[in-house]
Amino acid sequence: MKTTETTSEKAMKRMARAGTEVNVTTWAEFQVAWKDATVSKINLMNDLKATGSISFTARSLELNGNGHKLELTAYAPTLNIVQSKAIYDFHMHDLIASCTVAADMGYLDAGIAVSNGGKWRMRLGNIKTEGSKVQRIVVATGGEMTWYGVNDISTCAENVYTGSTVFEPGTQYTGNVSVYNYSVFYYNLPAVAGNTGESKEFTVGENSIIQIGQTQNGTTYPAVYMNYAAMTIGENAIFNVIMPGNAVRMQNTNSSFTAKKGAIVNLTSRANAESVYATVSGPTFTAEAGSYLYIIGVRPGQPLVKMYSTTTMTIDNPAGYDIRNYDKGANSRAIELSTTGTFNLTNTDIDLWKTTSDPLGPSDLTSAKVANFKVYSTNGAATSSEASLVGVKLPDYRRIAGMNQIPTVEWPEKIADQRVNTDADKTITARVKIGEVPNNDGPTAEGKVTYIPVYASEGQASVTFIDEAGQTYTGITDKDGYARYTVDSFYKAGTTISGVATRGPYTGESASTTISDITPPPPAKIDQPIKVVDRSISGSEAEAGATIRITINGETVDASATVASDGKWKLSLPKGLKFPADGVVQIFLKDTVGNENPVAETAVHDAIFQAATKVTTLNVFPLSTLTQTVTNLTTKAPPVESTPMDPTLAIVGDQLRYTLTVGNVGSLEWLQAVVDDIVPSELTVTQVTLDGVEQTLNVISNNVSLTIPKIAVNQESVITIDVVVTKETVGKGVLNQAMVADGDESLKKTANTLVQVAAQPIIKNTQTVENLTDNSGKFNVGDTVKYHLNTTNTANRGTVTDTTINNAIPQGLRVDPATLKLTDATGEETVLPASSLSADNRLSVNAGSLAGGETATVTFEAKIQLDLAETNVKNSFNTVATYLSPNDVQSEEASVSYVVEAYTGVLSLAAVPESLSFGSNLAIKPIDKSYGLVSKTGDLIVTDTRVVRSQWTLDARMSQQLTANASELINALSFKPKTGNETVITDTFSPLYSETNTTDENQLSSHWSDNGEGFYLNVKAGVGIAGSYQGTIEWVLKDTPA
Repeated sequence: MKTTETTSEKAMKRMARAGTEVNVTTWAEFQVAWKDATVSKINLMNDLKATGSISFTARSLELNGNGHKLELTAYAPTLNIVQSKAIYDFHMHDLIASCTVAADMGYLDAGIAVSNGGKWRMRLGNIKTEGSKVQRIVVATGGEMTWYGVNDISTCAENVYTGSTVFEPGTQYTGNVSVYNYSVFYYNLPAVAGNTGESKEFTVGENSIIQIGQTQNGTTYPAVYMNYAAMTIGENAIFNVIMPGNAVRMQNTNSSFTAKKGAIVNLTSRANAESVYATVSGPTFTAEAGSYLYIIGVRPGQPLVKMYSTTTMTIDNPAGYDIRNYDKGANSRAIELSTTGTFNLTNTDIDLWKTTSDPLGPSDLTSAKVANFKVYSTNGAATSSEASLVGVKLPDYRRIAGMNQIPTVEWPEKIADQRVNTDADKTITARVKIGEVPNNDGPTAEGKVTYIPVYASEGQASVTFIDEAGQTYTGITDKDGYARYTVDSFYKAGTTISGVATRGPYTGESASTTISDITPPPPAKIDQPIKVVDRSISGSEAEAGATIRITINGETVDASATVASDGKWKLSLPKGLKFPADGVVQIFLKDTVGNENPVAETAVHDAIFQAATKVTTLNVFPLSTLTQTVTNLTTKAPPVESTPMDPTLAIVGDQLRYTLTVGNVGSLEWLQAVVDDIVPSELTVTQVTLDGVEQTLNVISNNVSLTIPKIAVNQESVITIDVVVTKETVGKGVLNQAMVADGDESLKKTANTLVQVAAQPIIKNTQTVENLTDNSGKFNVGDTVKYHLNTTNTANRGTVTDTTINNAIPQGLRVDPATLKLTDATGEETVLPASSLSADNRLSVNAGSLAGGETATVTFEAKIQLDLAETNVKNSFNTVATYLSPNDVQSEEASVSYVVEAYTGVLSLAAVPESLSFGSNLAIKPIDKSYGLVSKTGDLIVTDTRVVRSQWTLDARMSQQLTANASELINALSFKPKTGNETVITDTFSPLYSETNTTDENQLSSHWSDNGEGFYLNVKAGVGIAGSYQGTIEWVLKDTPA
C-alpha cells in the first residue's frame, strides 16, 4: 500500500536534523531550553511546574512530554510562541497540559491573527488536559493543525483556534467545552494564501474516532465554527457530535460536509436547536454510498435540519440513515428547505413518519430500495421513482429514515405480559425487525451509542412460517410488526417452528423457536378412596417426573412426592397429621417445567386447563387403647400400673418387666400399629415379646420399636420388655414412656410408669472422745484420752463391703497400740494389730461388710503430749466402702475436737538410782575407813519444764540404815558435793543439792566419781561383820526459790 508523508511529518524530520535535543528535569532548565535557538527538541524527564517567566526564540521545536505533566502558572500562563518572521513547525506530544490560572488565550499560543498563527504548522498527539483552568489547548489562527494518537481535551473555552484541522488515520480525539458557550473548533478568521492552514479543511482520517461536544448548555455556536471550507469524514471513521445547539453549521458560501463510505456520523442536538443548519447559499451536505448518517435531536415546532438559500442535501445509497426530530408536538419536522434548496435520496429505503405520529412507532409510509426521491424548495412536492412517494411534502414529516438492512425474525416470549407460542396457543406469533438505529440520547460521554430496534409497520413485511411437519404458512405484519398464523390443533411443547422475514426486495435468514410448555399434567388418578385412618394416598397413570402435593380443606400440606417412570406415586402425610372426617383433599400435579393443575377449571389462551382432582374422605377408623405395667421379677412384687412405685421396689441388678397392652376399640381393623417404648438409658433391655413370641431385638438409642401387623376390632396385643436395672439409676426415678400411633393424633396413646430405685448406701460417721485422766471436762498435757469412731450404713437395702475407716490422728497424741480395738457389725470386739497404726500416726481399719442399718466402731487411747498445749486438737476420720465398684461409697468426715489447757511446766525428780555399790569383800579394819562409790544402777535426774525456773533443793535421808543380819552401820553414808562440806546421811533429811536448772533435764549423777563428788561408805574401826549390807535412801525435791 502506498502512503504519503504529511507536511508536518516532513517538518519534524527537518527539525531532527537541524537542532539540538535536550532533556530537562527542572523549570530552570526548561526556561533555558525554551529560549535557546539551537534547541530543536525538549524532552520532559519528569513533571514540571512553572516558577518563573519564559521567553521564546522563534524556531521550529518539538516538545516531548514523555507522559509527564507541564503545569503553567501565573509566572508563565501560556507557552507563547507568537511570531511573524517565517513558517515554523511545532510538534507537541505525549503531554499532560495543566494550568493553575485561566490564561487569556491558549496553553500553546501562536496568536489570534493569521499573520502570527498562520506561520505555524502544528503537529499534536497524545495530549491530555488536566484540571479546570485550561482555557484553550492551542491558539493558532490561520495555522495548520494535525492531530494523531489518543487525545482527551477538555477546555473552558474552545479547544483550539485554527485555520485547518486534520486528524490522521486512526486518531482518537475527545473534545469538550466545559464553561463558555463557545464552539469546539474555532476557525475565527479565514486563513489566507500563504498561511499554513489556507486549505481551511476539517478532515477526519479513515478509521478515526472523533467525539466533540459541550457539557455547558449554551446553544449559540456549533461544534465546528465558522470559516472552514469543507468537513470530510473519512472512510470507516466515527464522527460523534453532541451539542446543545447546532451539531453542524455551514455559513460559508460553497462550504461542504461529506461522509465517506463506512463512516458513521452521529449528529445530536440536546437542546432546542437545529442539528444541521446551512445559512448561506451554496453549501452541500452529502452522505456518500455506504455511509451511516444519524441526525437526531429535539426541535419543538421547528425543523431539525434547516437548509437555507441554494443548498443541497444528498444521501446516496447509504448503509443506513435517520433524520429524527423526536419532539412529538405539531409542526416538529425533520427537514426544511429554502425556496431554492434541494433534498435528494438515491438508491435507499425510505420510511416516513408524519408529524402526527410517534417518531419511535411504526412508519406511515415505507418503500424499499427507492432509486430516487427528490424534493425542491420549501413546500415542493416530491418526485420519485416510487409512485407512493410522489407528491410527498417534507413539512408533513418529523422523521425520515432508511434501514437498508436485511429484516430479521424475532420470536417474542411475551406480548403485553402474556406468553405466546406455547402449547396452549393455536396462533403462532413472530415479529419482524427491519433494522436498528441510535436512540434519542445520542453518543455517551465515552462515545458509546445505544441502538434501538425498528420494527416493521403494518403490511411492510411478511413472515413465511414452516412447522416440523413441513406445513408452510404466511403472516403479514401488523402496525407493531407482528406476523401471525393460526392452526386447528395445539402444537406439542418442544415443537420447532421456523420463520423467514421478507420486506420488499429484502429476504432475511431463517430463525426458529420452540413451542414452550405451559400446560399442566392431566389431573391425578388415585388407587382407592381416602379413609380418615389412611396415612398416605397413592395413584397411577400420572406424568413421570411430576411432583405431587395436596391440600386438605384448602390448607396446603407440607408433604410432596414424585411420580415414578411407570406413572405411579405415593404421598405420605407428615407425622402427626391425619385426614379429617368428610375432608376435601385436592391433589395437584406439577410437571418438571413448573406447570401445575389449577384449583378450578381455567381458560388459558386457547386451551381449558382442568382442575386438580378433588376427593372427600371416608369417615371410618380404628380407636386405640394402651396400658402399661411394671413388675419386679427379682422381688416378685405385684405389677404396678402408671403410678409411682415403692422406693424400695428396685435396686441395681433387679430385673423388671414392662407389659404394654395395645387394644382396638374402634370400627375398623387397625393395620400396622407402631409401638415405640422409650426405655430409659439406665436400663438394659434383655428380651422383647409380642403376644408371647420372642422378637428380634430392635433397639435403637434405647428405643424399642415394634409394628403390630393387625389388631382386629375389640382385640388386644401384648408386648413385654424385660430389662435389668444398671448402676447409673442409683437414687433416681426411672420413667418408662410407651406410645402407640400410626401418624394419626387420634390413634396416638401414651402410657408411663415410674420406678424408684433405692439410693446408693450412704455411710454416716460419728465420733466421741473422753478424758480418762480428768473428768472435769478439761484436757491437759499428760492426760489420757479415748476416741470412739462409729461408721453406719444408713440404707434400707444394700450391703457395702470392704468398709475401711481412715483416721489421720493428730501428731502430739501418743497412741497406745495395745488399746486399738474394733467392734464389728455383730458386736464382737477385736484387738487390732499394731500395724493398723502407721509411723506417721495414720490409722486404717477394715471393718468388713455392713448391711443396711449396721454399725462398726473403732476405739483407741492416746496420751496428750506437751506440743499440743494451748491448741485445738481436732481428730477427723472418713470411711470408704464398696457397693457396686471399689470405693464407690464414701462418707463425709466426722470430727471431734477439744482445747488443751495452757502448760505451766513441772519441777520433778525424774529418776533416782535403783542401787549404789561400794564394792565387795571389804575388810574390817582396825581404823576408820572410807570407800568411794564403785557403781550404780540408774541416774539421779531433776527435770524442770516450768516457764520460769527457780532454785530447788534435793534432800535425802536414810529411811533404812545399812543392815546385815543383826548388824547395822549407823549413819555410815555420806555425800560429798562438788564444793562445800561433806554431809552425813542420817535418818533425817539433809540437803544434798540446791540448784537452778539451766535446761529441762539436770542429770546430777553424771558428775559422780569414787574420789570426788558423790556418795561414800564410812566404816568405823572394828565395826561390822562379814555380810552384805543393804539400806534405803529416801529423796525429797523441794521448790526453794531464793
